[in-house]
Amino acid sequence: MKTILVTGASGFIGSHLCEYLKEKSNTYRVVLLTSNPIPGFTCVLHKNYGFSKEELIAIGPIDIVVHLGSFSPKNKADLIDISKNYSTIRNTLYLLDQLPVPPQRILYCSTISVYGDFSNTREINNNIIISENTSPKPSNEYGIAKYCTELLIQEWCSFHHSDCIILRLAPVYGEQDYREQFLYSMIKNVINGKDIIVTSSVKRNLLYIEDCCRFITNAIDVPGTVPVINVVSEYNETILNIGRIISSFSNTSACIFHEDKGDSAGSMEFDCSLRKDVLGKDEIPFNEGLLRCFNYYKTLL
Repeated sequence: MKTILVTGASGFIGSHLCEYLKEKSNTYRVVLLTSNPIPGFTCVLHKNYGFSKEELIAIGPIDIVVHLGSFSPKNKADLIDISKNYSTIRNTLYLLDQLPVPPQRILYCSTISVYGDFSNTREINNNIIISENTSPKPSNEYGIAKYCTELLIQEWCSFHHSDCIILRLAPVYGEQDYREQFLYSMIKNVINGKDIIVTSSVKRNLLYIEDCCRFITNAIDVPGTVPVINVVSEYNETILNIGRIISSFSNTSACIFHEDKGDSAGSMEFDCSLRKDVLGKDEIPFNEGLLRCFNYYKTLL
């Protein structure tokens, strides 16, 4: 039985992935590198990434590393905080240095933020299609740090003859997560019967947590090195339409209003054909994922 080391296991994606692996796979032994103990798993505990090579040696040979651990911005200020975002690179370097021997493969979960912010870019028909062939142009420190970490891991794996897969994740949403603040705010307002004013026609690509975990798990078994896969949803929706979908779940008087401020230029849409070919199709329709979130938050508000 192969051993998978999962970093960032106490985060939103990491905690769901661990449970998904535990439920869906009996072919791997899952070990967690985490700041908090998680019942039912072998854990290597750390504080501010303070762990030793000896602790990793003690868990036995590590065949696969699923690297989720990184700084996760909580607001706009965090996106441009150099010190916080540099920790993603620094901690990855430390992790690689502490591995007792090179694993068979490293799977790194990056972000579509490496493609940058196209909100002020005008293209034909105000539409930009992003694929794995699109050149990264990160527009903030968060995207820069994630892209630099991609390059670091790819070079390290090449030198040590380990397979490498880079997964660029779309923003992930789901129950128990408040990072997609606009989504949570919309749901909260609709439940409380408050109107929503949308000032943007820009499209968003949001990935439901269950599908995200499925795609990451499927990537573990993909043979060889895959430079990049954009792990994005099949659904590219405007914020206005997302608001209308959420409003349809409620019997309150909340209404969705659109104030056009001319900021629809540069909407990003993603080509998910490679992800579908290699990792499978979405199994949770977008409306169903939003409904699950709506019902979850409804019990809390």
